[in-house]
Amino acid sequence: MQPGEHRLRAWTAGVPSHEETRAIFVAPPTPTPIPPPTVTRTPRYHLHINGEPVPPRQLLIWTDNATVSLSKAPGYDGRYAVGTEVTIVASPKPGFLASWGGVDSQTGGYGSVMMVADRHVSLEIGLPPPTPAAPNIDPDTSTPSPTATAAPTRKPTATPKSTKIRPRRSTPTPTATPVPTPLPTPLTTNPRGESLVASNRDGDFEIYIVDAGRTNWRRLTNNDKNDVDPAWSHDWEKVVFATDRTGNWEIFVMDLNGTGEYPLTNNRSDDRSPAWSRDGNEIVFETNRNGKWETWIMCAEGSLQRPVDTPLRIPRCS
Repeated sequence: MQPGEHRLRAWTAGVPSHEETRAIFVAPPTPTPIPPPTVTRTPRYHLHINGEPVPPRQLLIWTDNATVSLSKAPGYDGRYAVGTEVTIVASPKPGFLASWGGVDSQTGGYGSVMMVADRHVSLEIGLPPPTPAAPNIDPDTSTPSPTATAAPTRKPTATPKSTKIRPRRSTPTPTATPVPTPLPTPLTTNPRGESLVASNRDGDFEIYIVDAGRTNWRRLTNNDKNDVDPAWSHDWEKVVFATDRTGNWEIFVMDLNGTGEYPLTNNRSDDRSPAWSRDGNEIVFETNRNGKWETWIMCAEGSLQRPVDTPLRIPRCS
């Protein structure tokens, strides 16, 4: 019988006048609940330094005496999957020391964090404690004479002269001498005799590849902003350049055919004039992040951005 209300006629056999109409209600069947599929979500966590969230592959925190950068960034969303190993690097100015807290391991100015929960790590930049100076003994002071019968001293007194110690002065800790980083020489012409050129022949500045005779021009970029300072990679397959398409000058890289563009730097300052190292592992560039133009260096994928004279042992880019 279908669900719903139904009316039935009922009577008693042999009693003609005994007949009545009855209403019955048939309820619909109760559906068997289907449990929702179980979705196992991979936990993801934010990384913080001194309570500030850390965006991947970007400059993290500015302090008066240091900058902090990030390497091994797994993405661009500010989150890190459980088990991700994140390396954080502090680059203090000469004469200052970096001290990390809350990291799993640390060496010098950088530490490694294994993501097991929301991580709030601390960074302290300060001057090193002064090294106690060794007592300076007056050169005129000799070993006191044991008795009056000893050989006469240069001082006209028979009383042994007491050792005179000059007042202790704090000796400033010498600034570590940074190992000079060799600056790459930009590669200008590829083996086919072609050159990279930034030209405004079509309005705004764009990147072109032009042959030796300056007759065949092949355009690599095409937008309404300015793209300048192009440089070949060591294998002639990629081009690094500067662009103002984000509102300020940043360093981008692209494939030789003009595809696959992605940023290497992302900050509120200007980054210009990139050049690739001969082995392809590093890129140097000019930046005014500290209020003046300086030469910085980074790994080819954009990590470990720091001044070239950073007095720290930074892991080599690979």
